[in-house]
Amino acid sequence: MGKESNASSGIGFCGLLTIVFITLKLTKHIDWSWWWVLCPLWISTLLTVSISIVWLSCISIFERYKSKKYKGRAPKPPIPKSGFMKRLEEAQRMQKENMEKCLQAKKDNEIKNKS
Repeated sequence: MGKESNASSGIGFCGLLTIVFITLKLTKHIDWSWWWVLCPLWISTLLTVSISIVWLSCISIFERYKSKKYKGRAPKPPIPKSGFMKRLEEAQRMQKENMEKCLQAKKDNEIKNKS
């Protein structure tokens, strides 16, 4: 029971295509420039570099956005209350004032009745 590996150690598509092109060039089956014969190598390299640049740019933009968005900013302003909430709070305030007035009137009546 040996160790299994998921890593690919093969030559790959671009490497195989380059070998095929070089073989065809050396056997004179194709009359291409060496730039085009080695094209699979530099195209795969350019593709890898391009993807890396795009990936790093996206990470950089995301980090810059995240640092501007969350660091050194004042807290968000409170959400404005709706008309319903304003009316409800006003009704609760008025109810509390009425209860206080009723309790005060009751105390005043008790004091008058004692005297």
